[in-house]
Amino acid sequence: MKTILILAFSIFTIIGQSQIPEIIRQKCDGTSFDDYNPCIIENGPDYLMGFSRPSNKQYFDSTKTDFSICLVEIDSMGNFIWDKFYGGSDFDKPEKIIRTTDNGYYLLGLTFSNDGDVQSFNHGDGDLWVVRLDQNKNILWEKCFGTPYYEEPRDIILTPDGGVVVIGQIHGAGGDVSVYYGYYDIWMFKLDPTGNLEWEKTIGNEEEDKGFSIMLNSLNNIMLIGATTKNGGLVDCYPNEGWPDVWLVELDLQGNILAQNCYGGSYYDLGIDLLEIDDGFILMCYTDSNDGDVSGLHGTPNGSSDIWILKIDGQFNIVWQKCLGGYSSESPDYILKTEDAGYMIFGSTSSHDGDVAGNHSSSFGNDSDVWVVKINQSGEIEWQQCYGGWGSEWMWNKNCVLKKDDYDFIITSSTDFGPSYDVLCSPGYLDRDSWIFEIKDCDIYTPSTPETPAGDDTVCNSSGGTSFMSIHKAQNVDTYEWRILPANSGSLTQTDTSAVISWNPSFEGTSSVIVRSNNECGTSQWSEPHHVIVVNCIGIAEQQSGDISLKVYPNPAREFVVFELNKASRTGTIVIYNSTGTETARLQTNGSRTTWHTGNIKPGLFFYRVETEEKVLSGKIVISGG
Repeated sequence: MKTILILAFSIFTIIGQSQIPEIIRQKCDGTSFDDYNPCIIENGPDYLMGFSRPSNKQYFDSTKTDFSICLVEIDSMGNFIWDKFYGGSDFDKPEKIIRTTDNGYYLLGLTFSNDGDVQSFNHGDGDLWVVRLDQNKNILWEKCFGTPYYEEPRDIILTPDGGVVVIGQIHGAGGDVSVYYGYYDIWMFKLDPTGNLEWEKTIGNEEEDKGFSIMLNSLNNIMLIGATTKNGGLVDCYPNEGWPDVWLVELDLQGNILAQNCYGGSYYDLGIDLLEIDDGFILMCYTDSNDGDVSGLHGTPNGSSDIWILKIDGQFNIVWQKCLGGYSSESPDYILKTEDAGYMIFGSTSSHDGDVAGNHSSSFGNDSDVWVVKINQSGEIEWQQCYGGWGSEWMWNKNCVLKKDDYDFIITSSTDFGPSYDVLCSPGYLDRDSWIFEIKDCDIYTPSTPETPAGDDTVCNSSGGTSFMSIHKAQNVDTYEWRILPANSGSLTQTDTSAVISWNPSFEGTSSVIVRSNNECGTSQWSEPHHVIVVNCIGIAEQQSGDISLKVYPNPAREFVVFELNKASRTGTIVIYNSTGTETARLQTNGSRTTWHTGNIKPGLFFYRVETEEKVLSGKIVISGG
């Protein structure tokens, strides 16, 4: 039973402005079993998500069984585009997806299978599974790495040669692992672009050692963060023995350790993620200590946990540290830099006090909300926000957050109760299901007011003509709404930044065309109106009074208007007035035809008066733009 999720976001527009991101769309989806390890990657204009879940639903690919890895592609509005399943007949789950320089992908996961797509020999129990995909998500190659025992995938990064470095947790020796120190060890290995194992290294000693994240620093060295429990072996710093301390390690691209340091207090401390900055690094950690390097724990040491943020310099010395949380427990998942030199931290919280406000979950147990905190470059909180419902919402790891920009994020999380509070959709089951939501700072994304529409200024609609109106695309706009006033002047058909007006043959007067823009954050003001003078007219206006006849053409006109008198009267004066009654031109008739050149005349409705010796004839003419 293998499958994953198709995401077609339900859109919920929230009116209101603040610097704190608001939920603008969300989706619940699940089965009658638990769902596992959602992860996400930007995929050009679209987004690629991976999940592991059982398939008691009918999806497009029903050939897999048990839990399978499913990649789901959605567009920026949450519409389903494509899905594909990977794995065998046993349990498989994704950990991380990264893009390659040729628009392909590396997928890191865990597999217990030894059939289906898994053809590279599983060593036993659970192996680390690395899959190379082309730009169409087809498998180019796949490899299993591990021992006869259980391995846990942790992280994968792209290297300058197009290969990858992978870390995982190992619990035994054999297979691809040449050294095992004991208990939990960190295992790191390097693959070339074709999947060949170039080197592998076990990092740690006989006590508990954990690795959670790796990155390449500006020197193209590998930075690893996790935890270690004891000095000795490859551990050259001195943690508080008995409980793990945060362990930061720098290695070259051959796996040789260049530098390392330990950080923490008397109890459990664990490094989760890190960032390189201009003058050092920012470390995001878990702690339940309140001594040693740690100060400011909000709860009871060894009884509750905080998110612990450290700034260190280039020599790994602590510059400042900060505990974020409340009396209960917080867990960190992901950290990123912002344009204002601050940081955003994503995790979960069970607290209702301290730094935490607005937790929706029950205070009677360990239920949690997704927690997002913005801090400045000194670690001081600028704002915080809880997202969730009455039950528990949490992220599985750092790969559950997609940054579109500093003000727009997609979060893939789990929920076990809804609808309530922020969780407007219903999982439908009592087990954990997927809750995927997008948050956006609507102060930044307020839709801009469109420009004044461009199009005809005057029209003749004696036969029910049409006019084309258009605008340039405005910023932060998903859709446009057009309107014509008065409504009985014609009917309007819109297509995004343009509209076609079919004029009512019986209407004569001034019509106004306006447009406004919309997105998830609200609706803009209406644009300035574009006015259209609508008159009933024909191509040649012809009048006759006794022996005097007059033809006026073309009507509407652009470059010129011809006034043609018959032979009975060839002398006279032509006076032109605009719609306000102001004289615009005065012409003397010269023979039977007199031309008024209108190339520099502003479009609009004009009135003429032709005075001859015998008669006075008058009428109206339209000068159109273009």
